[in-house]
Amino acid sequence: SARVYLPKLGLVKFHEYRPLKGKILDVIIKREVGKWFVLFQCDLGASAPKVEVKTSTGIDLGLTSFAVLSSGEEIANPRFARRGEQLLARRQQALARKRRGSKSRRRAKALVQKAHLHVKNQRKDFARKTAKDLVERFDLIAHEDLQIRNMIEGSPSGLAKSINDAAWGLFIHCLNCKAEEAGKTVVAVDPRGTTQRCSGCGATVPKGLSERTHTCDR
Repeated sequence: SARVYLPKLGLVKFHEYRPLKGKILDVIIKREVGKWFVLFQCDLGASAPKVEVKTSTGIDLGLTSFAVLSSGEEIANPRFARRGEQLLARRQQALARKRRGSKSRRRAKALVQKAHLHVKNQRKDFARKTAKDLVERFDLIAHEDLQIRNMIEGSPSGLAKSINDAAWGLFIHCLNCKAEEAGKTVVAVDPRGTTQRCSGCGATVPKGLSERTHTCDR
């Protein structure tokens, strides 16, 4: 089994779920919901050389669908938090009934934390797999340069919750990482007017938020 040397503890065994790459720069130990994790920060060297652009796509991130490609292909929004909110609500209610300082309250609190962690891991897994799929299929990927924090702060609580659940920022981060590793290109495009401008002729056609399609008249 793999081992890592930690000051004052010596060699400690850990489960290596994938081989390490590059030169190890730092090691971070963290604890989540009663489990210990070891994180390695590695220098992978220079980025892969950029490949010739033969295939490209644009991505429109949203809430009805997680993303719509310029080809019209839709990626469904998994809504992990929405799907897990009933379980989380039951566990939070059980926690509220426990006496403060009791062992049963600590166990109930751990179950609530596990529910949150499960959703977090689902989002991360979805973001990584979706990004990997797109990077394997396209040499250049353009996405809207969304100001996600401003969108959340300026939205009603229900909409803000949906934006958080979609985790666009996590996906864009994964997309950039996968693209850099593969020598592909990711471009952030200023979103102002992109939903109003016809991709066929370039004319500006005002639309309401409920309008999801456009037909060019020229």
